[in-house]
Amino acid sequence: MNLSILIDGLNKKTESRQPWSYARTIALELCKLGENVNIFTNRQPSTSSPSIFEDNIVLHQLPVPSLSKIDAVSLSLIKETKPNILYFFGNSLSGVYLPRLKEVDVPIILHISSVHYSFSDLRKLSREEIWSHRLHLAVSLLPGQLLVRKLNNKMISKITVPSNAVKSSLCKFGVRPQKIHVAPLAFQSSSKILDRSSNTFEARRSLNLPKEDFIITYLGSPNTIRGTDTLLQSARYLKKDNVHFCMLILSLHDFEEDDSFESYLQKLIRAYELGHFVKIVSGTLSKRVVDDYI
Repeated sequence: MNLSILIDGLNKKTESRQPWSYARTIALELCKLGENVNIFTNRQPSTSSPSIFEDNIVLHQLPVPSLSKIDAVSLSLIKETKPNILYFFGNSLSGVYLPRLKEVDVPIILHISSVHYSFSDLRKLSREEIWSHRLHLAVSLLPGQLLVRKLNNKMISKITVPSNAVKSSLCKFGVRPQKIHVAPLAFQSSSKILDRSSNTFEARRSLNLPKEDFIITYLGSPNTIRGTDTLLQSARYLKKDNVHFCMLILSLHDFEEDDSFESYLQKLIRAYELGHFVKIVSGTLSKRVVDDYI
């Protein structure tokens, strides 16, 4: 089988984050099963194309700034790889432009990694957050809701999502539930550290954590759309209840936009007087480092 994965913005800097890591994992696992995989991404001046992405996976750059603007030249390049299936990583509005891929004439599976938020979900955003979440806010209004239903187009064979929360959000806007399949993300340890309980004591000692502390660990983007500010609110309540706890926020800080979100979280930590309870570990963390913290 020849599978073509189409995903915007894939490069060495983004491959460890979602949804790019998800696409990369799918590609690697299928290659192990003997399938042929090609990955197509948008034009990115900082990287060359085509190139061997990993193992035998070829990464092609299409001559468009975004896959939502796919053109005749790009369609021709995709058809040259003779795919049996297109796996397109998009969003809740992808039903608007995916008909452009009809010319390839193969089944299309769409992956949607994030919830489609309603206006009621977003109405409590602070003034500091509204600008950074302006796209979410725009598509939560009525025109955006109607466009979500275009995902029911018969040319989209299936839709995969990483969680029931994403599925529920799409169903709420009229997408047929039988079309959506939940394929969860999973953390795969790169070592056996999680299997050795004796390491728990050593890890707590190295992090200066009392053995009676209840540990809460968050791994991901500091973006408040992920609920990081709500997590700090919960820490505030735990503190009031005199719970012995420590919160570790493993912040995947790869992009400039992450600066403002981390600054906002630090501001909340100071306002809630959580300096002794919450620790932010920022940066592009290796799998081994993540293993050690977990």
